[in-house]
Amino acid sequence: MLPAPEELQSHIVSWVAKQQNSRKSLHALCSTSRTLGRIASEAFYRDVKLYPDDAPFFLRTLFECPELGSTVRRLQVCVLLESNTALDPDLKAKSIQALHELGLAGSLWEQKIRDDGLPTVAGLILTRLPQLTELDIRVAPIMPNVASQSPWYQLFGSDEVPQPVAPVLERLRSLAIGGAMLPLLGINFPKLRTLRVRRITTPMLYPKRALLPGARGVEDLHLDATVKVANVEHATLIFGTLNHLIEAMNGIQITRLSIDLWAPDTFNPTNRYSAQQLLDQLQDIASGIRKLTINCVAANCVGDEMYQQSRHAFRERPMVSIERFSSLTTMIVPSYFLNTSSGSRRSDQPIAVKDIRLRTAPNLRISKCEFIGSDQHMTQLDFAPQSS
Repeated sequence: MLPAPEELQSHIVSWVAKQQNSRKSLHALCSTSRTLGRIASEAFYRDVKLYPDDAPFFLRTLFECPELGSTVRRLQVCVLLESNTALDPDLKAKSIQALHELGLAGSLWEQKIRDDGLPTVAGLILTRLPQLTELDIRVAPIMPNVASQSPWYQLFGSDEVPQPVAPVLERLRSLAIGGAMLPLLGINFPKLRTLRVRRITTPMLYPKRALLPGARGVEDLHLDATVKVANVEHATLIFGTLNHLIEAMNGIQITRLSIDLWAPDTFNPTNRYSAQQLLDQLQDIASGIRKLTINCVAANCVGDEMYQQSRHAFRERPMVSIERFSSLTTMIVPSYFLNTSSGSRRSDQPIAVKDIRLRTAPNLRISKCEFIGSDQHMTQLDFAPQSS
């Protein structure tokens, strides 16, 4: 029987890759199908996810099949703690040889690999992925002393990223990191366009000038501060961090900005750092933003007394004024973020398109606005730009 055309094989593999448990299914195709094995292998290694203890095994695979490294486009690292996997003598010898080939003989990296230091393994993996464009490092525990145990944090959690990893990172177009790894942004990312900072929990201890200096080309920025806080003081620290980050955005042409927030008590306008101050500060970078998304996890806590009080507090005053968002075309915010009338409208009344236009400047080009209400339902309003 004639084999299926390669185009059909590619469609089959693509369909498998989109299904639930696709990694397991692709691995099965690689192992059992002669016809689909090659294409399935390329799809399997295009998006690699490393779990605890996986790094040494993956490095061994790259040593044995170096061509697979050119297949990887996206690397997700799910290592939160130091791996318990010790390097066997053969892998250690190959790693030392690779370091010598990179001109790192006698370096700190070689010393670490001789001591079973896995940060070197993490670095060697990156140097063998020449086509890598997306990196997602899920190292962001709340406690810094826990984060520091991760080999990936040890590799990137300092002000200087060791060579020759820096050139690898300079090719990235998408980067996701934990809040504890913000110093990584001190190196140059000339091609970086998408940046996600997860689990922002503490104020920045670095000078403001050290924030985002290497990410001047970022267009799509997602700041995630949804760590559940224990008190107002903790929330204040988180908003302090967000304010520092937003201040550092000046000069960066952000076109899509998404901010995830937690804790209804942070909406109290009397706090030093509150959602009000945070959104007011957005006005300084508002002119280039085309899509603004503000997602408050606590907005769904209908029974929360503090949330209800905060919602009432902002009924008379809008949380965000959009007159300066001159490029805005899409806005997704909780419904109480906007007060579209003089304050006489009851809180349970729907926001009408004409009310939105009353609060917008004539030159705005908003084409879609979504309001997330306290009933956990989203109402989407599509309307044409204001003509007069």
